[in-house]
Amino acid sequence: MLETPCSPGAGCQPNRPLKLVILQPAAELGGAERSLLTWLRACKKEALEATVILPRCGPLLDELSSLGVAARVIEQPAALLSQSRRPDAATVVRAATLPFLLPPYVARLAATIRQELPDMLYSNGIKTHFLSAVLGPWLGLPVVWHVRDFYGGPILPRLADWVPARIIANSQAVADHLARGMRHPEKIAVVHNAVDTVAFFPAGPRAEAAMRIPATFRVGLPSVLAQWKGHSVLLAAVERIRASVPGTIFFLIGGPVYDTVRERGYEQDLLTDIERRGLQNAVIVTGFQKDMPPWYRAMDVVVHASTQPEPFGRTVLEAMACGRPVVATRAGGIPEFVTHGETGLLYPMGDANGLADSVIALLLGPDLRRRLSVAARQAAMQHFDAETHATKIAAIFRAVARSHLQTATEPLPADPGDSAVSV
Repeated sequence: MLETPCSPGAGCQPNRPLKLVILQPAAELGGAERSLLTWLRACKKEALEATVILPRCGPLLDELSSLGVAARVIEQPAALLSQSRRPDAATVVRAATLPFLLPPYVARLAATIRQELPDMLYSNGIKTHFLSAVLGPWLGLPVVWHVRDFYGGPILPRLADWVPARIIANSQAVADHLARGMRHPEKIAVVHNAVDTVAFFPAGPRAEAAMRIPATFRVGLPSVLAQWKGHSVLLAAVERIRASVPGTIFFLIGGPVYDTVRERGYEQDLLTDIERRGLQNAVIVTGFQKDMPPWYRAMDVVVHASTQPEPFGRTVLEAMACGRPVVATRAGGIPEFVTHGETGLLYPMGDANGLADSVIALLLGPDLRRRLSVAARQAAMQHFDAETHATKIAAIFRAVARSHLQTATEPLPADPGDSAVSV
C-alpha cells in the first residue's frame, strides 16, 4: 500500500494515501497516454490518489472520467501546444510569443497544484519535464519524470541531473540514451510499458470494417500518421508481398493525433503516394481507431516499420497480447521484448526487402504464424502484466516520498528561492 506517514504537501496525516499530481502534456490518445491509462487502471490497489492536469479538453479527459480519475484542465497557450521537436516555420514564429505567455500559464499551474496538496509531481512528457523544473522547486515538491522517447541535445540531460528525484524510462534503450549526457544516471529506473492482457486478448470481436473486405490475408500497420512511422517502407514492400501471396490487403491503422505533429498534411501525402504506386485496391487507410483490440484480431500479421528507433513500441506489444504474429524493426526498445524467431520476426530498420521477406515467411508459413502467436501472447502475459508494472512504479513513488519526508522542512514555500528538489 502506498502510504506516507506525514506528508509535507497536506500537513501531518498519518497513513493517508500518497497523492500525486500528474502533469500531462497532451490531451490526445497516443502511446504515452494509453500507457498512462493502463497504469491508472492497474494501480487502484496501491492506495494512491491522482489528479491529472491536462493542457486542454480532449479524448484523454473522457477516458480519465470513465476511470473515475480526477482531472483538471489548465488551458495551455496555443504557441506551446504546437511546439514539437520537429518544428515547422509557423511553429518557430509562434515560439517568439512564449516568453510573454508562459509566466501566467505557469502561475495558473502552480495555483492549481497548491489546491491539490500533493506529495509529488509526476511528469509524463517532455513539455511537462521542462515545466516541472520550475514548479517542483517553487512548490517544494519532489518530481518524478517518465521519459518515453529519445531526446537530442544537452538540455534535458542537464535538467535530469537537477530536477527529478527519480526518472522512469520505458526501455533500456531510452535509459541509455538519456544517461549518456547525465552525471547521475543512477537515478534512472527502467520499467517497461505494460499491456492490459484482459482487454488485449486473442478471442473477441474483429473489426467489421476490415473483415468485410475480401482478402487472402490481412496485414496491418498500426501507428499515428507521421512520416517517421515508416508507411513508405511498407508501401515499398507491398508489390513484392502480393506477388508471393496474391490477394493480401494492407491496412494503415491510425490517424494524425497530436497537436504537435508537424505532418498535418501527411495523410493526404500518403493517399497520393498510394495512388501513385497504383495500390488503391491493396492498401486502406482506416483513420484513427479508438478501440484497437478488434483491429489487431482482424490482422493475420501486424507490422512495425518506423524509420527511427522506437523508444518502446507499444503497438507491437498490444498486437502480441492479442496473439498476433509481429514483424518489427531491430532497433530502439523493440528487441528488449521481441526475440527474433521466438516471439516475432525482426528486420533491419528501413529495409523494405527485409520487411517483405518476413511478412511473406509468415503468410506462407501457418505453423510459424501459430507458433509465434502463442509465444507472443505468453510473453505479454508473463513479462508485461499491468499490475506488476503498477507495483514497480508505486515502489518508486514510495521511495521518493520517504526520501523527501526526511529532508523537507516546510510545505509549499511561496518563494521559489526557498526550496530545492530533493534528490
